[in-house]
Amino acid sequence: MPYTLITGASSGIGEEFAKQCAAKRQNLILVSRSEDKLQKLSNELKNAYPIDIKIIVLDLATNQSAEQVFERCQKENLEVNFLINNAGIGLIGKFDHFDVKKIEEMLLLNVLTLTKLTYLFIPQLKINRGIIINLSSQVAFSPAPYMASYAGTKAYVQSFTEAIQNEYENEGIKILALCPGPTYTKFFERTKASPHDINFKFRQPKDVVDEAFNALNKNKSVVLVGWENKVMTFFLRFMPRKLLTKFSSTFVKNGDRKP
Repeated sequence: MPYTLITGASSGIGEEFAKQCAAKRQNLILVSRSEDKLQKLSNELKNAYPIDIKIIVLDLATNQSAEQVFERCQKENLEVNFLINNAGIGLIGKFDHFDVKKIEEMLLLNVLTLTKLTYLFIPQLKINRGIIINLSSQVAFSPAPYMASYAGTKAYVQSFTEAIQNEYENEGIKILALCPGPTYTKFFERTKASPHDINFKFRQPKDVVDEAFNALNKNKSVVLVGWENKVMTFFLRFMPRKLLTKFSSTFVKNGDRKP
């Protein structure tokens, strides 16, 4: 019995993925560190749809967390045919204003855990002709002052995802880099910032997930969410890098404030 595995499933974009996948009658493996929220979401979805749901309560910003998820799936004979690497955290502010442990935690979650989960599940996904969605970002396409390390992690995710899409495109796996702009999620609570700190249009998680499924239906490997993000990203590639970096810095208000 195949399952869709969603990391960071307890809120925001991950929760919306869970709801839309459940509506498509997909069995789910929901991963997050928030047990109460996972259990509540699981109960709601099982009451609404005839599906099986497993929950894994785990902090993915820790060493060996990807291995723990994989081992749990192996132990329970859970066959994954859709992997959604949604979990991620961000930091907004001047680089040296953050404790280095916070930066390390973000690098571990956004880069290492995502990479290892992809590595561990890809043999199974090849057999099942499955799907991978990696959550990238609009900031993956340019340096982002006051989000420097976060943008760096998303640039990695973007490059990594596009590269493996090319490697496996003839082996039956669909691989998508999903690149939303600012979205109404708990991202800002964790960064001790506010949506008002970002000078750009925000969207709802539903808009992001709708774009992801539309892109999969069209066999796209990359999708930017929102027409203005697509237009801006197209023109950014023609700007000199120094000018591009200065331009990007205008999207964060009070970026040098201490968190």
